[in-house]
Amino acid sequence: MKLLSGRENTVLFSILATSLTRIAQSLSFSTSFLVDIVQTEVSSTPDNTLTFRGNSIATKSMEAYMKLIGETYLRETLTRFVTDIVSSKTSNDIDLEVDPGRVSNLQNLERNQITLRLLCEKIWVEIQQSHSLFPQ
Repeated sequence: MKLLSGRENTVLFSILATSLTRIAQSLSFSTSFLVDIVQTEVSSTPDNTLTFRGNSIATKSMEAYMKLIGETYLRETLTRFVTDIVSSKTSNDIDLEVDPGRVSNLQNLERNQITLRLLCEKIWVEIQQSHSLFPQ
């Protein structure tokens, strides 16, 4: 029997945790599954400062659940905004380069910084207003 490296164990834990989480979600008991697995990890971790710091099944399951549930929320909240930016960028209507070493014209640097700041503020408002879409 071949021993697995740390990296291989991490990958296997991730696959196992993702599979278990998806099964639990499809059977409508993901909350109780996550509570049980997290409580087990918390109670079995001798040093509380190390809780959720390793590549455990509980940690990987929480990551998988956040991706599973959060993906829909993020798509609903951000897709239109990101699509608008990409299409503006593709049509050269917008320049977001703010690195002075990479900007083609230093006079445009301040304008690009302002544009980027405004876009960040706009997306922040959209995120704040999306509370009704946030997973329960």
